[in-house]
Amino acid sequence: MSWLMRLLSIVRSLWGRRLPPAPPVVFPPPVDPTVTPETPVTPDPEVMPEPPVANGLRHPWRQATAAWLYPGDAAYWIASHRIMTWDEVKIDEYLSLPEIAPTTHVLICLNTGHRPSIFEQPFDGLKNPAWVRQVFQQVIAADKAPIAFCLSQEFFTQTLGGNHAKLLEYLEESTRLVADLCHFALPFRELGDVYGGNALQERNDLFRAMRRGAPSLPLAEHERTLEQIPVQDFRGVGGTIISGLQTGFGTPTGGHDRPEDRIEDGHGFYDGAAGFIRANGERMARYVTAGQLEDHVNAVFEHSLPLVYPSQTWTPTRTLAEAQVRGQTFLQHGAAFDLSGGAVRV
Repeated sequence: MSWLMRLLSIVRSLWGRRLPPAPPVVFPPPVDPTVTPETPVTPDPEVMPEPPVANGLRHPWRQATAAWLYPGDAAYWIASHRIMTWDEVKIDEYLSLPEIAPTTHVLICLNTGHRPSIFEQPFDGLKNPAWVRQVFQQVIAADKAPIAFCLSQEFFTQTLGGNHAKLLEYLEESTRLVADLCHFALPFRELGDVYGGNALQERNDLFRAMRRGAPSLPLAEHERTLEQIPVQDFRGVGGTIISGLQTGFGTPTGGHDRPEDRIEDGHGFYDGAAGFIRANGERMARYVTAGQLEDHVNAVFEHSLPLVYPSQTWTPTRTLAEAQVRGQTFLQHGAAFDLSGGAVRV
């Protein structure tokens, strides 16, 4: 009976204890049928913006930079007169070179002949207009603005046979072909080599033909060493005219009024190449004031070249860094921009 007594004792002890209260039951609020429940918004994954499309024509041409005769590698030297015969891969290689990549502008010749000294090969741009425009567009897509050389002297003498009428046709049509894909155009290098100072009408014909092809495109003239640009070449042409000056590689830089830098040509004395550039700009500015020119920009196109091969006759040579120092002096003495060393104002 002892087990029965123990059980009764346990029951009596529990009978007096109080159990903890049960937690209250919480019921959800009634659903309002007039309210639409909100759907959780899942944030969209971050969308990266498309990279900007490169467009070389965005660069202001009045502050253009180019390294026309660089680099000194024979595979790419004077690309302006060879680029039309290169394939897309080699063009991209050239545009990526450390000497070219920082520049804003690239010179391109549309019609070329045969000139072994600079590795120029024949190409007729007017017979291959689609390729011409493709090359210009490739340069623009590489964030460079083209400058159009309509043709080389060799194309004029070899392909056109020195025919003036055919030359005018090629100038007009070549300018028209790329007017929307370049910042300015020029007939060919060193105009005086083909038409000297006595051929005033023929020289003027060239720019009138180009103006017919491109009514609003700035037109440039490149001349021989220390040759100022004749205002008569642009009679009746209108628009913006660019003097593309050549100083000569060996002409003292000047700009410091030192006796050893003083040079002379048929027009007077200059403080080196810097004085020559300044004199051309001041003279052409007077023609603008007199109403003989609508707008004029003074620039230097050619003042330095690299060492390409030991036996080259064009000297002295300069590294690109040396050419840029020389070009900076010219920018301080009347040149708006430098297409030879790609100098920028400091």
